[in-house]
Amino acid sequence: MATISLGGARGGAPGTFIYESAIASRASVASFNTVYMVVEAPQSASVARFPFNRPIFVGSLNEYENLIGTLPTSGAELDSYYGVKAFFQQCSVGDLRVTRVGTPSNIIQVAFDPGANKDNGVAAPSPLEKGDTIYVKLEINGIQLGIKNSAGAWLGVPVLIPEDYVLGNTSNNLQVSGAIRDAVRTAIEANSDISAGVYVRQEGEGTPGCDDCSYLYLTGRVFNAPVEVVNSNEITGAQYILAAAGYAIANITESDETVYDYIQCVRTAFEDPRLPQGYLISPAAFRKYGQAERVNLGQTMEEVCSDQNHKWMALVDCGPFDVTDISIYSEFVPANPSNGFETDGLYLVDNVIYEWTDTSPLNFSSANYVAGNAAGSANVALLDGTRLAMKDSQKAFANSGVNTGTDVITLSEDWPVVALPSGTLVSSALFENIPLPTAPLYTDVATGVTNEPLLGSFFVIASDVDGSLASNQIRLATSTSRASINQAVNLTTAGTPQGGVMLVFTYADPAWEFEVEIKGKISSLVEANGGVDLVSFNTLHLPGTLQSPTTQHDYKGLVRQLSNPSDAIFSGGLSLFYFNAADVDDTVEEITIVGHGYSTGDAVNYYLVPSDGAAAPAGLTSGTEYYVIKIDDNTIQLALTLANANAGTEILLGDAGTDSATVLNPLGGPAQSVLTTGRDCLIFSSEHPVKTADKLYFDGSVITATETIFRGTTSTLSTVYFAQQVDRNFFRLARSASDLASNAFADFPTGSITTTTATRFYKKLSTAVDGGQFSDAGVLRYTRGRKYQLDVTLAVAGVRDEANVAIQTGVNDPYGVAYTNDISTDIRLSYAKAPEGVPVYEVASGDITVLSDQIAITTHGYLTGDEVTVNTATGATLATGLTTNTSYFVIVVNANTIQLAESSALAVAGTAVDISSAGTNNAAGVEFLVTSISNPYTFQYTEDDNSNPLNAAQDFAGENNFYCVPLSTGEQANTSIEDVYIHPVLQTGQSYATLYNGYTLVELLEPSTDVPNNLWNFNAVTAGDLINEALRGVNNGGIPQVRTIEKGIDSHARLFLESQFYSTTQGFLAYYAPYIRNDAGVFIQPTPFVTGLAIRRYRDSASGFRLPPAGAKYSLAGARGCQIAITNAQQEVSNPQGLNALRQLPGYSTTDPDTGETFGPVFVWGSRTRVNRGNAEQALYQFVNTRVILNVIYGTMRSAFDGQIFNVIDGRAVTFNQIRAIAYNTLYENFYVPGALFGSSPSDAFEVVCDERNNLGGALENGYVNVKIFVVPVPTLERIEVDLVRVGIGGIPAALEQSGLSGF
Repeated sequence: MATISLGGARGGAPGTFIYESAIASRASVASFNTVYMVVEAPQSASVARFPFNRPIFVGSLNEYENLIGTLPTSGAELDSYYGVKAFFQQCSVGDLRVTRVGTPSNIIQVAFDPGANKDNGVAAPSPLEKGDTIYVKLEINGIQLGIKNSAGAWLGVPVLIPEDYVLGNTSNNLQVSGAIRDAVRTAIEANSDISAGVYVRQEGEGTPGCDDCSYLYLTGRVFNAPVEVVNSNEITGAQYILAAAGYAIANITESDETVYDYIQCVRTAFEDPRLPQGYLISPAAFRKYGQAERVNLGQTMEEVCSDQNHKWMALVDCGPFDVTDISIYSEFVPANPSNGFETDGLYLVDNVIYEWTDTSPLNFSSANYVAGNAAGSANVALLDGTRLAMKDSQKAFANSGVNTGTDVITLSEDWPVVALPSGTLVSSALFENIPLPTAPLYTDVATGVTNEPLLGSFFVIASDVDGSLASNQIRLATSTSRASINQAVNLTTAGTPQGGVMLVFTYADPAWEFEVEIKGKISSLVEANGGVDLVSFNTLHLPGTLQSPTTQHDYKGLVRQLSNPSDAIFSGGLSLFYFNAADVDDTVEEITIVGHGYSTGDAVNYYLVPSDGAAAPAGLTSGTEYYVIKIDDNTIQLALTLANANAGTEILLGDAGTDSATVLNPLGGPAQSVLTTGRDCLIFSSEHPVKTADKLYFDGSVITATETIFRGTTSTLSTVYFAQQVDRNFFRLARSASDLASNAFADFPTGSITTTTATRFYKKLSTAVDGGQFSDAGVLRYTRGRKYQLDVTLAVAGVRDEANVAIQTGVNDPYGVAYTNDISTDIRLSYAKAPEGVPVYEVASGDITVLSDQIAITTHGYLTGDEVTVNTATGATLATGLTTNTSYFVIVVNANTIQLAESSALAVAGTAVDISSAGTNNAAGVEFLVTSISNPYTFQYTEDDNSNPLNAAQDFAGENNFYCVPLSTGEQANTSIEDVYIHPVLQTGQSYATLYNGYTLVELLEPSTDVPNNLWNFNAVTAGDLINEALRGVNNGGIPQVRTIEKGIDSHARLFLESQFYSTTQGFLAYYAPYIRNDAGVFIQPTPFVTGLAIRRYRDSASGFRLPPAGAKYSLAGARGCQIAITNAQQEVSNPQGLNALRQLPGYSTTDPDTGETFGPVFVWGSRTRVNRGNAEQALYQFVNTRVILNVIYGTMRSAFDGQIFNVIDGRAVTFNQIRAIAYNTLYENFYVPGALFGSSPSDAFEVVCDERNNLGGALENGYVNVKIFVVPVPTLERIEVDLVRVGIGGIPAALEQSGLSGF
């Protein structure tokens, strides 16, 4: 039950005064017909038509558009527009009073300095002391503020000083100045003559130049009315006054609107007592201001609505979903974790603004990265937990004095000229060290500077403008235009470094930065996650380099050389017999071949096995046809002709010949000679690994004078042969698989084989996955963004000749000729299917002439301007002046000598790199390798297990080879690479030749799944991770390093927490959330929807004010969705605590007739106020409609008794009866009958007391009559609980009895 008291000896002016108290009962729902909306309008809106701080009636959206003139496009002005639109979408006819908020131009700051003396005109002026009473003397708009003495002399505002003034103790002194400020404010508000024209807008502490000062902002109560403030030094009597130095009075200009504009508007715009009751909302403010400001405004709205002159209802909106919608944070971007955090810095992280409070900043070292230089981008052997920023430090360092002759500054590293070209702004500062370095001095004619320190802002001149500058050199200019024409400042002194550094140049934008996604997190800060193992990565090979290999592929190759095909290809195929010196008896010219099967007269082909040192028995010539003389089944002789064989005339053997030292026969004994029959080509290759059905290729053709026996595979024509293994030394070839199946092999030619130069046969590379079975399918599939391991142990080896001898410099071939080069197989990657090989030159330290910067390379074949790369050989030291894995440009000195330049232009100009020392060779006598940049082979995206790049000097070897597949999107994307060919190549010295069609094709596939977590060797560290650590003080001994400043209201939990900051004791404030997506697709504040719905519902029903503005009966027009979905379970918790949710409910859908869009309609699904439900008295006002019913009763009763004012108070209760009758009839007819009050009879619903019980003589003598009204507002139905009970047939009466429900 709520009681309303009328009169009660309170108040001073004639009229009806209503006072409210609570006894006990339960209430619900609310109703008004007017809505006051504080709005922001475009600056172009006419102030004459739409003045500030004055409610203006608009009856439609069209009227509002006419009022503001120009339709807004953004910010609070657009929020206001959408709010008006939402209101009128709910009620086509409504009393909306829009009130334009603005910033007054007449604001006076009155600051009080506690350091000023007190003065009484008698004693010497002295500092303020605890216990002093001083008087502050201000005249405001010509009115003296404060008190007067008994004689009427003005004393001023008395202030009791709470503490001694202490120089330098700001916290103490603010107590002193705060006491002065508070006393002045109280005096202003107590003086009705002053406060009628002056509004205390704001109070605070600290002013520019005075940290100890406290201040007030004063402005006109009528918007922009002038305020005049003058302090006085006049002393009255012996009272102390604040000396003149204690006042600082100044005009203040605020360029941007603040929450104090809204608060001033709320406090001053609605003072007209004739304004009708209603709702007060200020939707635009609740998006643009922080939580503390929002609560300040909301509580101000509650205070205004609850005062005796209003009895309105304040509805507040939740804060913005995105914290950057708050004006002061609108320019914030998410914090980059790789930048770290600086002390006192504010940072946006996960929709929260944090302040780094630790006195030590959080910084991270940058990963190694040099654009296009994989060697400079390796980050090796990182301990678990190591964190590196994947961006540059945005700093460059000058470690030594500048060159005053050339005005050149040499940096510790290359200047990133591609990312930061000439004209880039840098800030020059001294390196922090004790002692400090000495800055160079400079003179600049253009700006008139003479011998000033080289500190501050300058513009870089780099090698893109000044071609004489090395990659690590810059000059400085004083403007971008002067930088573009190479007009540098003149450096007059060199400066002096300290601590190894002199100057630090800082630039705004990073030269490079890479974000990587790891385990679902994206960041440019990575953390080693190798456990006990050290891990590495290469910044050029993201993201695969950060992983362990997805798969290991083992590669196996077969390459053998026929040093002289004419002597290594035999005629045969029907029979094949070996014999050696032990089988030859030269005394009887006999050869033992067990089970030979020959008959006298059979023709056989005799061949000496190709092997250095092997010799045929004297009398026999390799490659000659002879005829058999059969001695017995195991012994023969040979004859030159068939006739001789038949005649028994054998060849005389001068000796038994010499066996091969390397070739063995099938039984494992030494081999020397073979006899064959047949006309197939038998290819001799001792201990060959060829198996039947192997597919073989030749790198060159084997021919006779008239025909091609075996065609070599070239870059444009591929010929494959199908092998049949004969024995450990021989195989033969078919030209197709069907020929192989039918034993149809290549015929031995009728003419002599004329190919006598080295020719290789080879197989395609075969592969095995993770140590499995090898396959020659020839196609692999790599997923983009992954790392793969290449084990080339079985593919990279020395090549052997037909005698099974490794081909090495100085070793004899099978025919006694020394090899002049090592020959081996290797692996090369290419994006070409058939790449042509190029030479790689080995350079020794002795090939370098330091004096002339020349490099000797015999018959190099280069042209001036050709681009080459230099790679240091393993174990060598590179010549000073050169950088490994770096591109240079050739200057041709002569056919055997070159120089190197740093750019094509410098090469053409003949400006060579200065080589100051020759370097040192490795054990093999090599210092570095020079490779043409046009090399068709590539080491791109390859690295070893320490992420050092593979290159010509650090070649594929063993299992320590990794390929990091580039992504096609995102960081370091490379869409130009679709396939990679892994080629077997023939390496002769440092020249490489592709073994065509021997490749394995690697197809690059787009990822269909995420990289498994267990493959990552690194974690992505987000700004959120760093903040979480800092909040818990993980790296600071448990002491937090950061504090929360502001949060975006982006979850139900945050909505609920925010709602609890608002309070009201008698239900004058309600909180609504979340934001609603309107039909323009913009999320806007909920209160315009709610108030529009309230007015619509009130107008749809007689005495509709009793109904809550909520429920499924009315969906919100123009609403398309909720920014935060609130579930039943969540609302179970938050609704009783006053979070009024707007929701899309299950089972409802609607279709927009204009767009055809189907969506779940939005309903207002809460109608609670922000009272403390734990307080029994406050709990009576927990429903919005309870407050509204009482407000309507207030408004009704305020005018119901006007006819009785200035009546007489008789002693026979006539006046009491008249007043009681008016109240009774009003309540009965206007509230009880329409259903706003609860009770089966009027006496249950309300009671009016106006008699001698509550009207004593003293009050009556003073003209006061008290009326006490007791009312029971109708409860609001908020929850229906249904108990469903299954009952057997005929069991209803018993079930009712059992439930205690019988007898009704």
